[in-house]
Amino acid sequence: MKAVCLQDIGKLELVEAEMPTINGPDEMIIKTDYVGVCGSEIHAFHGTHPYRKPPAILGHETLGTVVEVGSAVTQFAPGDRV
Repeated sequence: MKAVCLQDIGKLELVEAEMPTINGPDEMIIKTDYVGVCGSEIHAFHGTHPYRKPPAILGHETLGTVVEVGSAVTQFAPGDRV
């Protein structure tokens, strides 16, 4: 999958990243259609975020479609828009 990675302070790169997998019964995989950039990404880009340090894949405000759900997920199903 494609992802934007903060390679270094002030340097973004489009990379090929591994597809995520479900590691727990309460997890789900979402195919991202859109992603927002918020203040934490801007702080990480400028090197001022206290926890997000390069290298890091950015983007945590997403809109997409559920692809797969863990065995304990009951409120969402594949195909749901989230």
